[in-house]
Amino acid sequence: MPTLKEFMTDPELEKAGRWVEWLGGIRLRVARWGNPAFEAELERLREPHIKEHRNGTLPTELAEEITKRAAASTILLDWANIQDEETLEDLPYSPEVGFRYLSDPRCRDFWLYVCSSAMRAANYRLGADADAKKD
Repeated sequence: MPTLKEFMTDPELEKAGRWVEWLGGIRLRVARWGNPAFEAELERLREPHIKEHRNGTLPTELAEEITKRAAASTILLDWANIQDEETLEDLPYSPEVGFRYLSDPRCRDFWLYVCSSAMRAANYRLGADADAKKD
């Protein structure tokens, strides 16, 4: 019979993020969905629209933009092995560049992968970071 310890997550890893692999050898450092920084950034970005948010009249497009902006600075924290489309040089991560790709309709699969990685509890289980370093 399992114990609860088997399902415990590492709060520090949830905030600091974990490196995950994506297509073509791309690596993404992804923090846990709902981490305190993400929740605080969502609240900050929603503040100018708080009335619409509370009464359910915030336009869907704006709600998605707010979520992706928050995710670009508090969920997707870094990346590796991504090249600039024009120069073919390494593309350093920044929240602005991350938001550009997270919000690009042609990169929907990228957004969905970041979301699913951030929501996958197993990525943040106690010892998950040590397991990742072995790979």
